Amino acid sequence: MAIDHRLAQIETLIEELRTLPPSWKSSESVQWRPVADAIVKSVLGADNPLVARFSQIGFRPNVGVSDQYEQARIDKVAFDRGKDEAIGVLKAAIFELNNVVGREPTDRTEIDPELWSHVQHLAESGRWIEMATQTAIFFEDRLRDWAGLPADLIGRDLILAVLKPDTGKLTLGLTDSESQGWQQLGLGFVQAVRNVDVHRIQDRPDAQRYAFGVVGTASLIMTQLRHQHGNNFRAR
Repeated sequence: MAIDHRLAQIETLIEELRTLPPSWKSSESVQWRPVADAIVKSVLGADNPLVARFSQIGFRPNVGVSDQYEQARIDKVAFDRGKDEAIGVLKAAIFELNNVVGREPTDRTEIDPELWSHVQHLAESGRWIEMATQTAIFFEDRLRDWAGLPADLIGRDLILAVLKPDTGKLTLGLTDSESQGWQQLGLGFVQAVRNVDVHRIQDRPDAQRYAFGVVGTASLIMTQLRHQHGNNFRAR
């Protein structure tokens, strides 16, 4: 989803909220809230802290009184308070889209092109943890494909079959120490990153930076493989 479209969706939510009747009971308010929650989640990504904060905003009072006029006043105060808080969160979302996500180019030439093509839509929608998981899965798939290895070879065994000095299908480096270094980098990736992201869900405040770190590590190894063995890749 393009940045301009996401910004327009958030700005529309703000305008709609400003024109809602000042009551949480109105049909317009009741219909607006679930749609707004879904849009915010879609635009920012489920992992974004602003999504949880927005979903927790209340528009109805915590107390009730018997006097209908006093109750109407309390309802309006609670609704206005919730509206102001919601507008604040939505404005924060606009700021984030303009200054964080908006700085991520749609064509990242510094990342392996096949890998970026596979995860670009996740980056554009802010699905950072899913982006890391898919990077790990795609990385292993490419290694198996390029080395002509069976689909059931995974993780540590896959890295050793591909990168182990002397016996690996596609060893890297020009010296023994370089080859060992590339093997250790591959092992570190699948053991410290791949195992975590494929086997359990992570919830972390630095999810975006983490995801691009995962992509960068996978891209580095894939780039070196293309550089040294690009003409020798074999399909299963």
